Amino acid sequence: MLRVKPLLGSLFVVLFLVRPASAQHSAVNGSLRVQTDLPAPGATVAVPFGVGGWAIDQSAASGTGIEAVDVWAIPASGAPVFLGSATRGVSRPDVAAAFGAQFERAGFNLLANVALAPGPYTLAVFARRAPSGNFDIVDQTPITVRGVTLSDLFPCTAGQVPQFNGTSWVCSNNTGAQGPPGPQGPAGATGARGAAGATGAAGATGAAGAPGATGATGTPGPAGPAGAAGQRGATGATGVTGPTGVTGSTGVSGPIGATGATGATGSIGPTGQAGSTGPMGPTGAAGPTGATGAAGTAGATGATGATGAAGVNGETGAMGPAGAMGPTGSQGATGATGATGPAGALPSLPRVSLFATAAQTMAPGADVAFDVQGAVSADTFTVAPTATGTGVTINAPGTYMILWSASVTTSCGLGVTLDRFQVSGLTAVGNPGRLFAHGIVQITNVPTLLELKNRVGTCSIQPDLPVLVPASVGASLVILRMPS
Repeated sequence: MLRVKPLLGSLFVVLFLVRPASAQHSAVNGSLRVQTDLPAPGATVAVPFGVGGWAIDQSAASGTGIEAVDVWAIPASGAPVFLGSATRGVSRPDVAAAFGAQFERAGFNLLANVALAPGPYTLAVFARRAPSGNFDIVDQTPITVRGVTLSDLFPCTAGQVPQFNGTSWVCSNNTGAQGPPGPQGPAGATGARGAAGATGAAGATGAAGAPGATGATGTPGPAGPAGAAGQRGATGATGVTGPTGVTGSTGVSGPIGATGATGATGSIGPTGQAGSTGPMGPTGAAGPTGATGAAGTAGATGATGATGAAGVNGETGAMGPAGAMGPTGSQGATGATGATGPAGALPSLPRVSLFATAAQTMAPGADVAFDVQGAVSADTFTVAPTATGTGVTINAPGTYMILWSASVTTSCGLGVTLDRFQVSGLTAVGNPGRLFAHGIVQITNVPTLLELKNRVGTCSIQPDLPVLVPASVGASLVILRMPS
């Protein structure tokens, strides 16, 4: 018998089935609570799959107190994958009944359609507290992602398989020999457009626009002070001597009388006109030197000598203040926009993930032994055996998120210690079943030794979750260094 169904192409119908607020354990950190209802722990899912639950801050004055919910998929090895920010404000009457009417819109959901390689993952749901803006709480759920099969695209009832009859796809319970391949079907409808990638690096700066017109010249500034006087030039050559004036006649020499006392010097009389020169008489005996005759009239001034060479220029005086700047020219045209750069890669957080796949029984004070290492950021963490189990040395200061879980078959108390001191909020005590805890710690002194220790009595751990197929996991420890 054949039953025909229409082909739905890329249309997915996602039903968010929720559990009541009191039906399963929720992550708690002080007044913060987060519960992941879907998928269930240990579930096997195929992309796309739904993520749903609720988150509240009981100390909020109004509303839920949560301003964002981010969902990550953390593989056993490799970088965590960001699945998206969930839609908040979904009605949850069960949460309102348990915690108060103001939390009625505490629900969130997300359709995870990011490509994931088949394998085990830890689904981490982070909630951001509204007043602080910090992701102060996380709920973790182990899941397994499988590949997409033909039955996912064309589901049939139990006992039937999808078959192509030459015209359309049908569900058939005929398990006879496989027929020849049919013709290729038409292309399915184009899927919804993915979220925009991160903005690429800025393109190269465009060429500069043409220079604007030169502004009008400003008013000249006042003249600077005069420079210091230059050195005096060399004296010019002496001009030609003018002709000598006519010599006056020599008076007759009188007899030499006795030298009388020197009388007072009388006033000089006016100079007489120079007489013509008489004939020279014979040279008489040299008489006493007569009084000096009056100076003859000065000869005419000789012609001015040639101008001497110019002296060396003096130093330049200081520059006067600059005149006012002219108005700015008009701006050149904007250059063309550069090509968009490639999308940047998502940041990778330093991390370490450890798994215990063997059964173990621990005495009080003993460490949990992890025999499988997933991702280890060697520049931040060092994993090494201790005397009773496994320890992780943290080598860089910062803010760290710590998550652990264990399946126990006896009443146990497990907790994280830093340099042998117990850390508040990272200890869990309970009867046989699954214990887990998570929290955020600030590391300032390095190196610091982190261990997951047995705190109460003898504790037995038994693998039960098929996270690392084909092996099962009895305990896990994940440490993430948060971005600063």
